[in-house]
Amino acid sequence: MKEKLDHALEEAYHTFKRGDKEKLREWTREVISLEERCSAFDKLVPLVKSVQKNVKTIIKETEVPEELSSAIASIVYFTCFYGMPSFQRFTAQIAFKFRDKYVERIQQKHKGVDDGVYQSLNYKPSKDEIKDRSKDLSSLSKKREKEEKQLLKNSGSALVSTITDIPSALANMSAKKPAKKSKSSRRSSKVQDESDSDSDSDSDSDSNEDEEEY
Repeated sequence: MKEKLDHALEEAYHTFKRGDKEKLREWTREVISLEERCSAFDKLVPLVKSVQKNVKTIIKETEVPEELSSAIASIVYFTCFYGMPSFQRFTAQIAFKFRDKYVERIQQKHKGVDDGVYQSLNYKPSKDEIKDRSKDLSSLSKKREKEEKQLLKNSGSALVSTITDIPSALANMSAKKPAKKSKSSRRSSKVQDESDSDSDSDSDSDSNEDEEEY
């Protein structure tokens, strides 16, 4: 149900953006109905817990226990609106144990169903309520639209800034990268080193000769 409600709210937003007021009222009616059904489920939770705690009692009884009749009827009735697998299995088991007619009376005449659960499941909003809620949804949609435009603007600015910074970043990388020595420079350096080595050898040789003469 929560997913359906989220979907209805999303459709109401996009309908507002298209400017379709009639369709917006339809989605507003759907939103209100789904909110009420979510409320019905919340009211059903304690009734389900009550049935779970008393499963053994239900199994051993040949008739529906009076203290659990409202809880059981409410779960069975809820299954008419939402076919949750666990609720469907429960309804089938109840029909098998207490007869099909018992389930039919609940589903067709809501016999024994909790009033709050019944009213929420069958809630029909008035025109005034739809009108007022439609204004609320329009106000929320305006705010969301404005926020999305701002986010889009900011993301666009960030993209432009990034693209603009790329050439500068490349230039900085190029400037920081040490220049490679050319082959000719390396050769000249090597020749110079060899020349210096030869000079050192000659100097050593001359020095040795002078020592011998001495």
